[in-house]
Amino acid sequence: MKITLFVTGMHCEHCCGTVESALMAVPGLESCKVEVGVVEFVYDETTTRKSDLLAAVRRAGAFNIERFEAAN
Repeated sequence: MKITLFVTGMHCEHCCGTVESALMAVPGLESCKVEVGVVEFVYDETTTRKSDLLAAVRRAGAFNIERFEAAN
């Protein structure tokens, strides 16, 4: 499943790297693209839950997920 997150609190490339590293540590992540304010990732629903990936973004720093869009 593909998820696009719209995130506040990300201001630089360091923030992007921090979020990307946090996501890459979650089993089941297939790919991710992180830019300031937008995070896109694809994951295997049989291996991990969306909530695990959202939690990883939140734990990465002072980032707030404003909304997300899901697509198959």
